[in-house]
Amino acid sequence: MFGKKFSIWLSGLVLWVAVVMFSPLVQAASAEHPSWDATLPADLSARVARLNYQDQDEDGVYDHLDRCPGTAPGVPVDCCGCPVDRDEDGVRDNLDRCLNTPKGLAVDEWGCHQATVEKQTAPSPREQTVQFDIEFDTGSAEIKTGYHDEMKRLADLAAQHPDAGIRVEGHTDDTGSEKYNLGLSIRRAESVKQSLVTRYNMNADRISTEGFGASRPASDNATEAGRQKNRRTTILMNYFSK
Repeated sequence: MFGKKFSIWLSGLVLWVAVVMFSPLVQAASAEHPSWDATLPADLSARVARLNYQDQDEDGVYDHLDRCPGTAPGVPVDCCGCPVDRDEDGVRDNLDRCLNTPKGLAVDEWGCHQATVEKQTAPSPREQTVQFDIEFDTGSAEIKTGYHDEMKRLADLAAQHPDAGIRVEGHTDDTGSEKYNLGLSIRRAESVKQSLVTRYNMNADRISTEGFGASRPASDNATEAGRQKNRRTTILMNYFSK
């Protein structure tokens, strides 16, 4: 019992000695540093609060929560302070040049879908052949007026295809000698060429001629109708169309 009372008395004595000894020191420190007063904890709390509520980029998300500081003014942001990606294409709206891209489409770095253009092979040009015959009277190389319209159409077509070549082949029936018929067939071919050049202003270099005499009949020389078909020139023009 005595020991317990003594312990209490000793604790009180120590506390009294501490107060007596340190009171002058506390008063001196307060006089030297007047800011060390009771308002210090409240002021510190206010400063911490101000730091917690700063929003330097003014995007509505406080700096200590902002994962994308420095967002440009006016850019919509999500709850983490980062620019939103409304079309969910992986490109933020502030960089997206093609907003509202349909979901699932592959996009480039600017959020735009680059359509894959299949390489289409152009159809190969088709070779076309124009052919018609001009018939002549026996022993003549003069072109009948009835063929002028047809030759005009040929000249117009040739003008549309300047790279196309024209070939004129001369023929005869079997009347007369081989030498005579060969010469007559050549004259007939040259007559057609000359008409195309002078009447229809075609380039002579585009037109080739050849005579075959009676060696290539188109019909039977046993009849007059057949011989008439053999007294001819055949005009051929090859060109390519798309």
